[in-house]
Amino acid sequence: MDGHPNASPSRGRLAEWLRAHAPELLFALLLLAVLPMRDLWAPDEPDFAQCVKEMRLRGDWLLPYLNGVPYSEKPILYYWVMKGSSVLLDALTGGLGFAQGVAAWALRLPSVIAAVAFLSAFRRWAVRFLEPGTAEPAALVLATTPLWFWQAQFIQIDMLFSALLAWSWLAWLGGYLLLRGHSAEATPGEHRRWFLKAYFWLALAFLAKGPLAPVLSVLVLAAFLTWQKDLAVLRRAGIVAGLCLTLLLVAPWYVAAGLKGGAHYAYELIIFQNFQRATHAWDHIQPWWRYFEYLLGDFFPWVLLLPAFALAAAAAGAGGAKVQAQLVAFRGLIRLMALALGAGTVAVAVLAWRRRSRRLVPAAALSLGLLYLVGGTWGFRLLDPQKSYRRWTVAVQPLIAGRQVFYWQTIRSGVMVYTDHLMPELRRAEALEALDPEARLVAQRSEWEQDAWGMTPALRGRFEVLLAVPTGGGEILLLRRRP
Repeated sequence: MDGHPNASPSRGRLAEWLRAHAPELLFALLLLAVLPMRDLWAPDEPDFAQCVKEMRLRGDWLLPYLNGVPYSEKPILYYWVMKGSSVLLDALTGGLGFAQGVAAWALRLPSVIAAVAFLSAFRRWAVRFLEPGTAEPAALVLATTPLWFWQAQFIQIDMLFSALLAWSWLAWLGGYLLLRGHSAEATPGEHRRWFLKAYFWLALAFLAKGPLAPVLSVLVLAAFLTWQKDLAVLRRAGIVAGLCLTLLLVAPWYVAAGLKGGAHYAYELIIFQNFQRATHAWDHIQPWWRYFEYLLGDFFPWVLLLPAFALAAAAAGAGGAKVQAQLVAFRGLIRLMALALGAGTVAVAVLAWRRRSRRLVPAAALSLGLLYLVGGTWGFRLLDPQKSYRRWTVAVQPLIAGRQVFYWQTIRSGVMVYTDHLMPELRRAEALEALDPEARLVAQRSEWEQDAWGMTPALRGRFEVLLAVPTGGGEILLLRRRP
């Protein structure tokens, strides 16, 4: 120690830094532990993986492709970060865990990074603008909210979009608080920089999920300023500069993509995926009261008794013989999770009874973190064989080598992501009747056995099933037309 006079201060600074960043560091470790525990799960992960695979095969950074066709579902930002992550980690690891140019863990890293980065930024923002002592509990609550944990380790655009949009709103609110004197400026004109940050991150959110970002922002801003009775602040909030910055960042890709993809792609990207979906929704349609169920499941883990009782009831045999038969393979996992959450509930109750309020949130967060760790490692490993498409791929690959392969109705990308085949969609009965007997057809059994889209029992009878593989709660068929 005497020979290293700076050792102790250095260790002290490191310990202080670790304590200051404990929520995001622990959250990052949790996500990294869970990250490689499962393969691509439908419905979204195989689609995004296939898009990145096709972008890499084409060497294209301008448009995403799915099944050989430009994919208009979302703008480009998420595809850029996924492709960048995939290319970089493929090179750095020598292809570790990659199959057909795809690795689920590499494609999940953008969601992990977005979640951890926002958590860190949110904690620093709370230190600056909220009451002392608020930042760490707020960060712990956010990190252990079920929806946040799930989206942080899932290949889906929602985490990146939410992090960008929420940070844009927090940056604008920071500028507002500084402008109105609710918080002291560190340097003259600091509020203007916060407003510009807000518009910069809003532009990136626009590039991630389209016009939904500014539409939601306008609605939230209007509600906030009406509540504050302060619409006059808009004159000093840099709205014109923000609009110019947003256009500067967003317009070049939209113009270039529209020129390369053509008029149909531009229509799908701008009109169909935004205005058409807003006015004539065709998916995610639920009655209004279902939002209360989502709220309970996605945002309400802090009533620890509810999930603890549900897990304990399942472990004790509730639900009847049918439910218990489905849970046989998961019984040990359920018991361990019920025990962990029950212990956490008791710990929180004891702390509340002893009036140790400052320890309530960390205790609840620790309990939930352990629950996610057990479920995200052991639980995901148990579920993965049922949901992964690798078993299907291994079985089907020798039967489709060197052949044309088609898909009946809308493609589920998992059926092709680990093969070297694209599978053009067939959606009319006439196309089935014209199919070459040497070609192969893939279908979900549930869709194949429907008398819809021109399908009839007689037409089905002209095909024979070569392979049937249970996957993801359904069954995938490989068929050929009888000569």
